[in-house]
Amino acid sequence: MRRENQTLRRRNKDPRAAERLLTVRQVAENWEVSERHIRRMIADGRLRFVRIGRSVRISRDESPT
Repeated sequence: MRRENQTLRRRNKDPRAAERLLTVRQVAENWEVSERHIRRMIADGRLRFVRIGRSVRISRDESPT
Protein backbone atom coordinates (compact mmCIF):
# COMPACT_ATOMS: atom_id res chain seq x y z
CA MET A 1 0.00 0.00 0.00
CA ARG A 2 2.72 2.45 0.90
CA ARG A 3 4.61 1.74 -2.30
CA GLU A 4 1.47 2.38 -4.38
CA ASN A 5 1.00 5.79 -2.75
CA GLN A 6 4.60 6.73 -3.51
CA THR A 7 4.15 5.71 -7.14
CA LEU A 8 0.94 7.70 -7.38
CA ARG A 9 2.63 10.78 -5.95
CA ARG A 10 5.54 10.45 -8.35
CA ARG A 11 3.37 10.15 -11.44
CA ASN A 12 0.63 12.57 -10.56
CA LYS A 13 0.65 15.49 -8.15
CA ASP A 14 -3.10 15.20 -7.52
CA PRO A 15 -4.01 11.80 -6.01
CA ARG A 16 -7.70 12.47 -6.72
CA ALA A 17 -7.07 12.67 -10.48
CA ALA A 18 -7.93 8.99 -10.93
CA GLU A 19 -11.29 9.61 -9.27
CA ARG A 20 -12.20 12.02 -12.06
CA LEU A 21 -11.77 9.37 -14.75
CA LEU A 22 -14.65 7.08 -15.70
CA THR A 23 -14.69 3.82 -17.62
CA VAL A 24 -16.65 3.39 -20.83
CA ARG A 25 -19.18 1.32 -18.89
CA GLN A 26 -19.66 4.02 -16.24
CA VAL A 27 -20.22 6.73 -18.85
CA ALA A 28 -22.65 4.51 -20.74
CA GLU A 29 -24.62 3.85 -17.55
CA ASN A 30 -24.66 7.55 -16.62
CA TRP A 31 -25.84 8.59 -20.08
CA GLU A 32 -28.20 5.59 -20.37
CA VAL A 33 -26.73 4.50 -23.69
CA SER A 34 -24.82 1.40 -24.77
CA GLU A 35 -21.09 0.94 -24.35
CA ARG A 36 -20.93 0.54 -28.12
CA HIS A 37 -22.39 4.04 -28.54
CA ILE A 38 -19.68 5.51 -26.28
CA ARG A 39 -16.97 3.66 -28.20
CA ARG A 40 -18.38 4.97 -31.49
CA MET A 41 -18.28 8.51 -30.11
CA ILE A 42 -14.62 7.98 -29.18
CA ALA A 43 -13.82 6.57 -32.64
CA ASP A 44 -15.59 9.50 -34.34
CA GLY A 45 -13.69 12.02 -32.22
CA ARG A 46 -16.84 13.32 -30.53
CA LEU A 47 -15.64 12.27 -27.07
CA ARG A 48 -12.17 12.89 -25.68
CA PHE A 49 -10.50 10.09 -23.75
CA VAL A 50 -7.30 9.06 -22.03
CA ARG A 51 -5.62 5.75 -22.63
CA ILE A 52 -4.00 4.20 -19.56
CA GLY A 53 -2.19 1.14 -20.78
CA ARG A 54 -4.85 -0.73 -22.74
CA SER A 55 -7.70 0.82 -20.78
CA VAL A 56 -9.78 3.75 -21.98
CA ARG A 57 -10.88 6.37 -19.48
CA ILE A 58 -13.09 9.41 -19.97
CA SER A 59 -12.82 12.51 -17.86
CA ARG A 60 -15.77 13.21 -15.61
CA ASP A 61 -15.66 16.76 -17.09
CA GLU A 62 -16.64 15.30 -20.49
CA SER A 63 -19.66 13.66 -18.97
CA PRO A 64 -22.74 15.84 -18.41
CA THR A 65 -23.56 13.93 -15.19
